[in-house]
Amino acid sequence: MKRAAFIIPMLVLFFQLPGKIQAQTAIAYSPAIDSLISLATESTVGLRNRQLSGDTTVVAGGVTQTITTRNYLYNDIQNIAAQFVLEKFLEYGYQARYQDYSLTGRNVLAWKTGTKFPDKKYLICAHYDNMPPAALAPGADDNASGVVAVMEAARLLSGLPSEYTIEFAIWDEEEIGLFGSGAYADSAALAGKQIMGVLNFDMIAWDSNNDYKITLGTNPLSHSLTNDYQDVMKIYTPEFTWTYINIEASDHASFWHHNYPALLAIEEYPGDFNPYYHTPLDKVSNTNPAFFKRMVQASVAGLASLGWNCRMELQHQPLTPLTGTGEQSAILAVISPRPTGTGNNEPCLYFSLNGGNYQVLHADGISGNSYTFHIPAQVLGTIVNYYFAVQDEAGIIIETLPRGGKGTNPPGSTAPSANYTYMVAPDFIFSLCSNSVPKSIPVFSTVYDTIDVNFSGGIDDINVTLNIDHDRISTLNVSLIGPDGTTIDLSSDNGGTGSDFINTTFDDEALIPINNGSASFTGSYKPEQPLSSYDGKNVHGKWILKIQDDAVNQPGMLQGWCINVNSSDLSVGLKDKGISGNIFLGQNFPNPVTGLTSIPFNLCKGGMAEIDLCDLFGRKILTIASANFKSGLNIVNVDLSGLPAGTYFYRLKQAQEIKTKVLVISR
Repeated sequence: MKRAAFIIPMLVLFFQLPGKIQAQTAIAYSPAIDSLISLATESTVGLRNRQLSGDTTVVAGGVTQTITTRNYLYNDIQNIAAQFVLEKFLEYGYQARYQDYSLTGRNVLAWKTGTKFPDKKYLICAHYDNMPPAALAPGADDNASGVVAVMEAARLLSGLPSEYTIEFAIWDEEEIGLFGSGAYADSAALAGKQIMGVLNFDMIAWDSNNDYKITLGTNPLSHSLTNDYQDVMKIYTPEFTWTYINIEASDHASFWHHNYPALLAIEEYPGDFNPYYHTPLDKVSNTNPAFFKRMVQASVAGLASLGWNCRMELQHQPLTPLTGTGEQSAILAVISPRPTGTGNNEPCLYFSLNGGNYQVLHADGISGNSYTFHIPAQVLGTIVNYYFAVQDEAGIIIETLPRGGKGTNPPGSTAPSANYTYMVAPDFIFSLCSNSVPKSIPVFSTVYDTIDVNFSGGIDDINVTLNIDHDRISTLNVSLIGPDGTTIDLSSDNGGTGSDFINTTFDDEALIPINNGSASFTGSYKPEQPLSSYDGKNVHGKWILKIQDDAVNQPGMLQGWCINVNSSDLSVGLKDKGISGNIFLGQNFPNPVTGLTSIPFNLCKGGMAEIDLCDLFGRKILTIASANFKSGLNIVNVDLSGLPAGTYFYRLKQAQEIKTKVLVISR
């Protein structure tokens, strides 16, 4: 990495990377790549680093020599390093050559032509020149470490075909102005070469505190490439965390200047920067071997994933919790440049009942890239977990939804840690709107408005719809406060110079984030923070809309707002769909229950009422409550910790009216 004097002003966390574009496929897991990168060990990467930094000898041109420096002022010694790398590329079976772009400047290049896209290439690269300008300059971290990543990628991928052309490059004279990479990028742009992405590695062997934090140098042009590399690290080196930086102090910048996407991977910068940088103490003994190995493995996995075109995206609209007792249709869309597996290796749906073993289903309907599965009908109270698994025809990649599963032939035999879940029962959906609007929003003030929910139930999904008249809504911060105090930011300072929220619905399942939309806001938007934070909580209580106006001259008006709730109503007897009749029985909370649970119910007329717990055959197990209750909302608490796990019914009876719910006890 060249000195700070040569870099543009640095902006750490320069931007937030956008969410994945819906049409773009993501990098998928490959068991072949996982196995391959394990061949990059501390021994293999350590030996290469020692050879390049003069800690041991190399054989170049048939002569045993020592690379004591790679500084441009010592060109004869530096050329030993170039020759050593070139001969290794040739030994691995690549086409390789020098690129001499000046009297002293020499790049080393090797390549493998793509089987499907020979004219489109991905590069992995690093600079091999170093500092200080002295006869003794080991440069183990800066940047023998990056060169090792390039050489290990070449070694491990040598016998394997690649759909895209992949190229391995080590650059000269990075330290004095990015001259080597600049010469290559200039020539590529002039010739109209199609460079799909550049992975540049610079200083990847230092981690003083073993926190595995790294930095990614990227720009808006390189968002897609950066997302791909992040996918790779999440799959193969999940211990890494990273921040972003916009910096032109390494060779990726030469490609930015010609509108090629390029990414820099570097140890944490500037937070944990190598103190031996550009000194004779930048030696192998001052590196972190375990961290270095994982950085190299990530680099190999990155190039292989891109070159092999390891892409697949699975799309599915999750089955709504409490969807009903019948057979459930689950539709999966598969987006991939690779043909999917067939026969026993075709896309699968795995499902389990009440935490039991997974069973596998194959699609019974295929239309284009969409697969339809039918989960069998189940009894009320059944908890169904499920996930999807797809592999390509060659068995190179495997993807599950949710992500994280593994196993091929058939795909997905190892389940992901997360899955989709729904409980078999009817829906209870209601919408409640404020009755205290319209309400003015004075300038530079905070306004609150409340919707009071006077019955109980577990929340499965909640959306918010609102109408606000305001000439400049970017001055508004709108949030929802739940009965337990949980506050969710719906929209903060969005909308630019636009006006008004017009029938705007905040919905976690919406496609467009509110901060990516434009005013006037109409339709559905994803809130700034997920409303799913309320899932599983009791809907009962006060829901408060908070509107904060930051402007001093822009008054407005809250015209109306509503909450739309999908709640855990598990009616199995009289299938009431709201608060109707003389009594209303709410869902116990929590449900499933392990011990204590609360049962809410509403009586239109006070008096004697009884709540009994029954088994699936309708036999009474115990009387939960039998007493005179007041009219309106009542809540009884019961400890069920002494009962076996299973599905039960609880029944509210007053006079001749009966309401029944299902209750699940889990252990």
